[in-house]
Amino acid sequence: MPVRDASGGERGSSPVELLIASTVGMLAVAAAVSLLRTHAALALDVQTALGATGGASWALRVVLPDVRLAGGDPQRRNLPAVAAGGRESVVLLRDRDGDGRADPDSEETVRLAWSASSNGRLVRQVGAQPMAVAGTVPRGGLRLRYFDELGDEIDAAAPLDAATRERIRRIAVELDVVERLGAVSSAVRLTSAASLRLREGPR
Repeated sequence: MPVRDASGGERGSSPVELLIASTVGMLAVAAAVSLLRTHAALALDVQTALGATGGASWALRVVLPDVRLAGGDPQRRNLPAVAAGGRESVVLLRDRDGDGRADPDSEETVRLAWSASSNGRLVRQVGAQPMAVAGTVPRGGLRLRYFDELGDEIDAAAPLDAATRERIRRIAVELDVVERLGAVSSAVRLTSAASLRLREGPR
């Protein structure tokens, strides 16, 4: 910006003034770029965290109804609610059509398990049809816990035998889900539980 000299005339900006103005301008641009980078990184963090939380929440909403319906036995023929169980997999049974049994090839038989394929997934297999219901689940990221009618936890370190499976009244699902966007990743752990449908003895 021109300034007046001692004689009252105008003169141009000096090299020092230009240098100062250029330096201030570069500092402002650098600050703006840094702010944009910080904002972009924060946005990625938020996006991955929301993705992981949404994936885990959706997965629990899908699988917990299977737990609640397990043991449905309208004919009261002592259909087992849990056909197999362990820390990372469980097979749940129910009789939907009232024929007194759980058809292994229909939605009367549901298997929930961690799968190593595709970097790990929680898989819900209905009959013979598997479906991944969560994002990436790391090894050990699915933990199934079993409780009896008194609320005491049943040790599932080894596959549960028939007598132990009969004691199960509640199943808790603990799930870790990891969401990745490029080099950014977020992990979330959600836990929920449901009680098995009450089973009745034979007539």
